[in-house]
This record gives sequence, structure tokens and C-alpha cells, in this order.
Amino acid sequence: MQSIESLYTLLKDKLYLITTDSRKVQVGSIFLTLKGPNFNGNSFVEEALKKGAEYVICDEISNNDNRVITVQDAYETLVQLASLHRSKLAVKVIALTGTNGKTTTKELLYHIFKTTFKSYCTQGNLNNHIGVPLTLLQLNDSHEFLILEMGANKLGDIEELCKIADPDYGLITNIGKAHLEGFHSQLGILQTKTELFDYLNKKNSRIFFNLDSELLKTKLKEYNNIVSYGSSSLNANYFFKMEKEFPSILLSVATEKATAQFHSPLFGNHNFENLMAAITIGLHFNISVEDIQSGIESYVPKNMRSQILQWKDNTIILDAYNANPSSMSKSIQSLASFEGARKWVVLGEMAELGNYSKEEHQLLLESVQTHKFEKIILVGNEFKNLITDRNFIWFENADQCKAWWKENEPKNATVLIKGSRSVGLEILVAD
Repeated sequence: MQSIESLYTLLKDKLYLITTDSRKVQVGSIFLTLKGPNFNGNSFVEEALKKGAEYVICDEISNNDNRVITVQDAYETLVQLASLHRSKLAVKVIALTGTNGKTTTKELLYHIFKTTFKSYCTQGNLNNHIGVPLTLLQLNDSHEFLILEMGANKLGDIEELCKIADPDYGLITNIGKAHLEGFHSQLGILQTKTELFDYLNKKNSRIFFNLDSELLKTKLKEYNNIVSYGSSSLNANYFFKMEKEFPSILLSVATEKATAQFHSPLFGNHNFENLMAAITIGLHFNISVEDIQSGIESYVPKNMRSQILQWKDNTIILDAYNANPSSMSKSIQSLASFEGARKWVVLGEMAELGNYSKEEHQLLLESVQTHKFEKIILVGNEFKNLITDRNFIWFENADQCKAWWKENEPKNATVLIKGSRSVGLEILVAD
């Protein structure tokens, strides 16, 4: 078997062509086989070769085809190639994680940084133990910055990703309630997310610290080399103030040197938090106020993440890519702050809460009832046995909700559609 160094030399100029999805193999691709509980990439070696793969890296098949490279463990080979590639580049890696706002903050940072530097960022949801190494393999000598999103659903995940990517800077957007099935508690989330800061602290690398996150702030004294930001502490290196929240955000930031204002087409306090992080990091790297403003304005949310749609004669806030107790609370609060008398809310059940599911769904219902929404529509079995108020409209699934929706469409209303991706609430506005 080849050493990782010789394999790297062979593939150095083609690393960006590596794919782990046999459906995406094209002429010239490098197909790397991965295995999971319900799949085995080794089963698709012949298919990949027929599609024109230049090489296949696998760990179960050995034959005389020079295009087939057999290794002991294909996943470990992926990680080693990515780490070796990372070590040979001068690119600076800004890693970010957190409960909510990771993807929006990543996109804001990328749009800001690409105004001034040759930059790359995590694509889509490639933020896990497979996505991070694949992201690193997309880099080349021209890149100056990588904005790298790191996801986690259990203790140790962030530490593993740090060892692969070796970040130079780090940000934790916030600490809330998500993936409780794997983390077991918010303290488990805190411990996992701060693995990023622990890694950076050992290197004395720069940490961007959100002073508005109360749980995160309990760890403040453990870290060195901090650049702080927030809206609740005048001691922050970057002190922000929300000037306007709806229908778009206007904010100001004060530093030791100056004060500046920024406008964003985003809305709501949850996006204010994302903007604070992105602007702080942009200013820290001496990106001009004008370029930061240009970057912020060029980012338009999509993929069902805080998307504002005009649907018929309604304003739809489509936020159906993900949902957890923290993000649900922030989205409902944002809707409540919107102007206008007619407000509907469509909430899908929250996934991956484990033993906390009943309690968190009950708290969600109690919270949403405190607001004077015209209609409250619930979708999913997690709500079924919790509904005691006639004001709630419940459906088992999105298809049932869609059938009712067609006969009872809102008119001149602002509608929040929010739920876990598995619920599929986007079908309500698909036509």
C-alpha cells in the first residue's frame, strides 16, 4: 500500500476532484469509498470506473486495474490527505460553531472576506467529519482565508474536526438547546462547542467571544487572546447597538478607534447576533467599513434559512431548514415584533431532542400562546398529546397541513413557517 505522502504527491493537483458520492462521479473524478450503517461505497467501485473516474480509493477491493488504489481505511485516508494538504498551505482558517446561526454567520463572513481576500467557505451542510476534510481539499495556493463551519451532535465532535482542520481563529455563535439527544444537556453542548476554544487556547490563537451568550460567558476567564463583542457589555472590544430590527437591520458598532453604522437586509434579533460576529471579525482583519457593508448587502438568505418570500399577497418567513428550542424561541419573538395585525405561525416538530422532547415541545406551546397570533398551526406527532387549547390547529404531517392550507390560505398576513427539515413544511409555499 502507498504511504499517505506518495498518495498525496500522486493526487496533489487533483484533490479537489475527490468525491464520496458515486452519483456525482464524472470523467476525471476521484471516487473515495466510505462506509456507514446503511451503505458501503466499495459496492460502487465498478460503477465509478465505468463513469470515467480517474482513480478510485477503496479499502475492500483489490484488482489489477491501475486506477484502483487500495488503502487500509478509506475514511482515514481522506482525513490524512486533508490534514496534509492543510499543512502545506498558507491559508488562514477561521472556524465557527455554535447552536444557532452558524450557516448565516459563515455566509456573512464569506461575503465580507471575499471583498478583500481570496476566500473560500464551507459549501452547503458539509460541516461534519466528512464535510470538513472534503472542504479542505478544495483549497489551493491562491486561497488566503477559509471560513469553516463546524457542526456537532455529540461530545468530542468539535475536537475531532479541529485536529483535522487546525484552525487559526475561532468563533462560537452562541450556546442554546439543540441535538439534546446526543448532548444530554446544555452543559454538554457548552462542553462540546468550547472544544474549539480549548484547541485554540493551547496554541494561543485568537478567539472571537460573544459576550451576549450568558452560558458561554461562564467560560470567559478560561481563555486568552480574546477579541470580545456584544451589545450587553460596554467592556466589549466591539460594542454594538441595534438601531432598527424590522423590516431590515440597522446597527452601530463602537470600537476604541471609531464608530460605524451598517445596514443589512436581514431582520430580527437572531440575525443581529450573526451580524455582530461577522462585522467584528471583518473589522479585526482591517476590512474597510465600505467593503464590510458591501459584503453584508450582497448576502441574500436562501435554502429555507430566514428566507423572506412574497407569496400571493402574504409575507412568508420560511425558516424550515432546521429547528431547535432556541431557534424556535427567537423566530417566534421576531414574528411577534413584526408590524401588522395579521400574523400566522406554522410550527413543525423539533427533532433530535431525545428524552427532552415532550418537555421542550410543551414549553414551545406555552411560549407561542403568549403572543396574539391569528392562527397557530402545528405539524407533527410530538405535538399531538400536548394540545389543550382550541386555538391550535394540528396536523400529523405536512401533506395533511397542505390540504387544509389550500382551502384556508392566509390573505395579507405575515406567516412564519418553522420546523425541522424532516417535517418538510416548505411544500406549503411550493406553488
